[in-house]
Amino acid sequence: MRIFRALALIAAVFLLPGAASAQTIVAEHPSTPLSVKILSATYLGTNALDSYTTMVALRHPSLGESNPLLSPMMSSPATMIAAKTALAVTAVALTNRIAPNHRAAAIVTLVALNIGTAMVAAHNASLARAMGR
Repeated sequence: MRIFRALALIAAVFLLPGAASAQTIVAEHPSTPLSVKILSATYLGTNALDSYTTMVALRHPSLGESNPLLSPMMSSPATMIAAKTALAVTAVALTNRIAPNHRAAAIVTLVALNIGTAMVAAHNASLARAMGR
């Protein structure tokens, strides 16, 4: 339960400043399509699931992080969650930025990110289950 509170706090820290500045940007740029907003929310959810399943799987001493960019950050759960959240929020911000002018590219990108992250979370869960956790 602490993990989800930490994820919610990190997401709020990253997303709330953007919401305040978005009010001035809306007048200058066309709005983000609803489909992109939904896919963005889904992607943040799959990232939370990936973070959770990663932490559960890493409790087993014989398992480690496969991503060479994130493996140095796995020593601390807070660092791991912060890094994964920062990457997810950055991806969402960039796809939402291009969405008004390049809707199809934003949708394809977010669908691919959702599928990839869901597959990683499912793999983590299967490893954790196989190890008895």
